[in-house]
Amino acid sequence: DSATNEITVGRLYAVDLSASQVRRVTAGGPPQSLTNLTVNNRGNDVDSFDLRPIGVPAGWSVTLIPPTVTIDKNGNFRVSVRVSVPDGVPPRTIQRILVEARSRGSSAASDTVELTLVYD
Repeated sequence: DSATNEITVGRLYAVDLSASQVRRVTAGGPPQSLTNLTVNNRGNDVDSFDLRPIGVPAGWSVTLIPPTVTIDKNGNFRVSVRVSVPDGVPPRTIQRILVEARSRGSSAASDTVELTLVYD
């Protein structure tokens, strides 16, 4: 006698964003590149994630490079955040911006991280 068990494992979609959350920025000039934004694939298979800034005030510019990443299961990817601050921003201005990562495999799998930009 022999017995066979069949187990089906469903696909799990999950993402986690992490960042050094307080960053100093300056007004005018070329965009400033900020690092230490990491996208972590917590799912059980390769997945692609779309990234977008949320709550960017008028005159400011926030660009995520690259805007889409593909990551193996349990892997991570460092994303560059480019910030341009308009002229005329008062010193010591604090601006909070959210960055969202959303799975292309399941739109229910998403995460956000808040970046605090301090203008010097």
